Amino acid sequence: MPVIEWENRFHRALRGSNILVSIDGVDFRIMEPSPFNPKWYSHKFHGPGLRYELAICIRTGDIVWAYGGLPCGEWSDLRLARDVFIFGLREGEKAIADRGYNDPNFLISLTETMMGRKNRF
Repeated sequence: MPVIEWENRFHRALRGSNILVSIDGVDFRIMEPSPFNPKWYSHKFHGPGLRYELAICIRTGDIVWAYGGLPCGEWSDLRLARDVFIFGLREGEKAIADRGYNDPNFLISLTETMMGRKNRF
């Protein structure tokens, strides 16, 4: 059975590369807790859910990070990353992410990079 290992992000890494993983939040539907509380609301499917964060090695496709199971409405993708993920990065290392992760110190928006606006790597 495969195990999620953070250090696996270095498998087949290009020498000198400081971008090894992509990261994103994933929401999972749950039954509506009672009483109603907006902290569970997921904008991704307009109902209650739990949010998890996954990071995938961009060279191998292996899942190297999983964190979460937290209320969607209270935990944005960026808040999840700032809670634990960024502390696992080495100095100068960054992750590729979507625009929901607005922190150029640790995360690079692939959309903006491809459009030539900023964060060239």
